Amino acid sequence: MSNSIISDVGGNPHSTFGGFLQAGANDSIDDVGIRTLKEQYLQVSGQMNLPEASSKHPEETLLVCVSASLIKQKGDLELLDVTYEGPADGGGSTSTDTQGTALFEPVTTLSRVSKQEPLDTHPNFDGSSTSIVGEACDNDGQSEDPEIIIRDSDGAFKRISNTAVDASLRGASSYLAPGAEYTVRYADNSKPPLSSVGKVVENLPLDGPDVSGDFNWLLISVDFTQKGEIYEVTERYLLSGPNGYADSIYDYTL
Repeated sequence: MSNSIISDVGGNPHSTFGGFLQAGANDSIDDVGIRTLKEQYLQVSGQMNLPEASSKHPEETLLVCVSASLIKQKGDLELLDVTYEGPADGGGSTSTDTQGTALFEPVTTLSRVSKQEPLDTHPNFDGSSTSIVGEACDNDGQSEDPEIIIRDSDGAFKRISNTAVDASLRGASSYLAPGAEYTVRYADNSKPPLSSVGKVVENLPLDGPDVSGDFNWLLISVDFTQKGEIYEVTERYLLSGPNGYADSIYDYTL
């Protein structure tokens, strides 16, 4: 009866797993060129074996097994569900100027973010009557009224006092500075190096957006996930404030 059911369901006999390969395999390639192949095999219970972890696909040798499970079916049947991952067929190695060498075209993303910055780093902090100092002190912005522009004993800016002429500036100590995060995703044959994390980068990979003045970029993370025998890598770069990231803190420029 069980063999009759298998025959009715259909499929091709396959010697590797001792089961019948079912029609309708799910075969996909993601945006960085990683292929995922999901197959199912049907057989009488106890006749199939789970593949070994990281074993190669019997025909698609670029793919390796990342998961497998035996699922009890109606009657005396079992379904073997197997997932393989690896590079898509025909994948070569193309230099990307990133930390690694991508197998396929990398994917880049620019996201806008905002963060608090000290008010005295604002590009319009002083220097004219329409600057922050000029509006707060009602002067030409070339000098600070110590009763309004409050600094500590070392001269570090603290805040604008509640006596500022422009009421909208009273109590201000920081401002919301627009920023950006640049992300690069790609597939690589090997694990990416992590030695560059936390370092200043003057030029982003893959023709990332240029910045002017003292702005620069910091490589804040390099994450990777193993997909079969290859790695999906994500690099994230964070734009600095208007004064840039200090080389003395972030070591050196790449």
